[in-house]
Amino acid sequence: MDANQVRRELVDALLQCRAHSLDVCDAFEKWRQSGSPAKFIVTDPKYLLKMKDDMRWLAESTLAEYLKFSNRIDPFFVVPSSRETAGPPSNRMTPKLQARRQAGGDRRLAVLPLPASSLKRIRKAELLIMKESMQVRIEQCEKAAARNAMNQHAAYPAAASEVSSVIAQHADVVSEPSFSKPSPQPSPHTSQAEQTLRLPPETGQSLPETGGPPLQLPVRPKPQKPKEPAIGNFKLLPMGVDRSAAKNAFEEYIGRVPRIVASGTEAWSTLNDALDDGGPLGLEWFWIQHVDSDSTGATVASKADGLAVFRMKKMSTSFCQLLHFSVVRADHFAEAIDAVKTWIFAYLPVKLIRLTLWYAETEDGTYQLNKDFEAALKKIYFRWFQLCNKGGTRGQVMQRPRGEPPDDPEKPLE
Repeated sequence: MDANQVRRELVDALLQCRAHSLDVCDAFEKWRQSGSPAKFIVTDPKYLLKMKDDMRWLAESTLAEYLKFSNRIDPFFVVPSSRETAGPPSNRMTPKLQARRQAGGDRRLAVLPLPASSLKRIRKAELLIMKESMQVRIEQCEKAAARNAMNQHAAYPAAASEVSSVIAQHADVVSEPSFSKPSPQPSPHTSQAEQTLRLPPETGQSLPETGGPPLQLPVRPKPQKPKEPAIGNFKLLPMGVDRSAAKNAFEEYIGRVPRIVASGTEAWSTLNDALDDGGPLGLEWFWIQHVDSDSTGATVASKADGLAVFRMKKMSTSFCQLLHFSVVRADHFAEAIDAVKTWIFAYLPVKLIRLTLWYAETEDGTYQLNKDFEAALKKIYFRWFQLCNKGGTRGQVMQRPRGEPPDDPEKPLE
């Protein structure tokens, strides 16, 4: 039998085995959902667990010369269906090697076909096998715990009989057992106070104590409030207005901001769309006020020196998205952004901050990035992250990772 014929028959056999295995998983799942008693043809009812490892031997067999088999769990032959993309050779073959290869034939491994319609069934079957494995593992742990309890009962029969007698005397108090929190088993190494028996708190009664105070669980300490960061000559104050008044306050404030600053940050349309995301990850609005400002009382749009609007986002990593940052005086940009950066790292459990600088139209009609603002961001270690485009306008996303103290405040607890 030549190699090509072996490949064809091997591929046919594996495709049939895959199809039958998927049928078995589908039938097993239907039986689970029906709840009817099982009638297994095989002797071992844990047949799905046997399917996990039944095909591992193929990786060490001579059949591995024709197909790429995995030595790990792969009951549905997904690995033999993957194609390897080989790059160009680093050196050119000599004529002698080319002739030798042509004479010996192509020894590349075959690829097992995998229709797209089978991918969903394979994924579903793999989850079923994983769920069955976890169930068996849980049953094994429960059996081991039961054996340990029996061994403990046999080792200390006097303590167990004493507990049973006390519970029997007060059996009329408990209507049914509570499964919310199992009581720990008494141990000969615990003190008399720790062996105090009490009924669940919802009954309103307790068993008589055997002596000593009841066992008190330690109270979980509350996380400490972050230390007030030193943010230079600026401070952040909450805007303190509802959604209906936010637009009026923003428009009143943005009219005082220089065009060179306002054109490089997000406008009201973007902030308004983000207002729909409420909860702990919603937008946070803070006025930026200089310490030498002569404003008294609450900071309002007509007196604020800047505005910062940000939100915390949890994706692959937790970061703060600084959607809007602006100042009334362009020469305050560098010091104000440093103050906002320090405040965010002091009060938000984030690993980095991202801010988008938008290209703005210059006097000659071209769109350019404000190099002064970019330099101010780079001075406090903001770095280029990626480019973005919105509404035909290009933006440059700058990213600032959290540093170690004392360069940045210590990360607060979530």
